[in-house]
Amino acid sequence: MQNSNTHSFSNILEYVKTELNEFDKNTEWLDTSICSNFLTSGSINIVSAGSGVGKTYFIVSFAIFLLKNKIINRVIHLNFDGNTDIFTARKQSQDIKNFYALNQWFHIRAEDLMGKGISLTQFIKKQIETKADLKKTLFIYDSFVNFVPKLNDTDEVSKFMSLLRMCSNLGAIHWINTHNKKGEDIYSGSGMILNLSDATWMLKSTKNKDKFVFLFKNIKGRHLYKNQAFELLFDDNTIIGLDYDEASRTNLQNELIDAICELLHKNPLGLTQTKILQSIGRSRFDKTARNILLQNSGKLWEIQTRGREKIVTIL
Repeated sequence: MQNSNTHSFSNILEYVKTELNEFDKNTEWLDTSICSNFLTSGSINIVSAGSGVGKTYFIVSFAIFLLKNKIINRVIHLNFDGNTDIFTARKQSQDIKNFYALNQWFHIRAEDLMGKGISLTQFIKKQIETKADLKKTLFIYDSFVNFVPKLNDTDEVSKFMSLLRMCSNLGAIHWINTHNKKGEDIYSGSGMILNLSDATWMLKSTKNKDKFVFLFKNIKGRHLYKNQAFELLFDDNTIIGLDYDEASRTNLQNELIDAICELLHKNPLGLTQTKILQSIGRSRFDKTARNILLQNSGKLWEIQTRGREKIVTIL
């Protein structure tokens, strides 16, 4: 009896064990000419921001860029917010229609699924059951609360994320737009959102008359993600990669950097940090100015120790 049970359990182990080639996998970055260490193949990515920040505007434009550059093969946009006239206003419609003709873009609303008698769970489970080839397929979810109405419910969040994980094991890239807690710079919902994602990003943006500037700050990552910044031009829907540190500076920080650079150019032999702060009218205890000095060491200037003094020289 014991041998029979042992044999039976051994058969089960052999049947359910992970395939050996899974252990040959490496992180597959979707690196492009405008970014690196941002998205990976087979991943769950949460993007959280306040209202009106441009979450959908960005990811649709970015997805178009990825398709045009053959970084991905297909986009499946589960747009349960439902609004489609925004694509024309944002000059994205023609590209979407071109990809539709090539079966590279699928836009799905809640009523499109329900009208065919298909639930979201069935839609996702069918991909898993048939072991669909989801490599280089980008799924966009607008927005998280439409798929998990009770975002604070740990069980509901865990069930949904577990389904996405099984799809990501088939190569799928999941991009989930969600909202911040009201008045706070943190996503709304259960802590399992953070725990079960591969990357969680806080998104901020500034809107000018001709462009958006997007800042993505990585607050959790299973891989070596880097903070990202992009410029999206309204006129032709072009996305340009920016240096995150430069793009995220405030006007005050830029003013301090300009003042320090001008001062160091006039003093090529260098100045002490205290002398610099005094010369630009800042207290030696000013944290903002001192952080500027430290953060830009090796980029704009160099800080060297000479005796007991720290000397700053322009690069």
